[in-house]
Amino acid sequence: MSNVIRSKRAWIFATALLLGTASLAFAQFGGTSGGVPRSPQLEFTQQEVQAEALVKTCNDLSKDGWDVFQVLPIWKILNQNGENELVPTRFQILGRRPLAAK
Repeated sequence: MSNVIRSKRAWIFATALLLGTASLAFAQFGGTSGGVPRSPQLEFTQQEVQAEALVKTCNDLSKDGWDVFQVLPIWKILNQNGENELVPTRFQILGRRPLAAK
């Protein structure tokens, strides 16, 4: 009979341990704010520039506080001597920065 009692105690202990760790795993340990922190509001820009002006434009955007997060080439197909060649002629620049407080 004592083996049955030990077995029941072991099962109760294992179940309590499992439930305790599961509740801790799903608990939120945030501050007293009671909510999920909001991400900052952002504003975005898009510019199309010629290939020669790409670096200057990226530098200007950086000086103005823009975070350039994507540069997309716009290709032109050249056919010289029967060979096709892709050449980037323009670029689309996408940037973002935090929205100024009103």
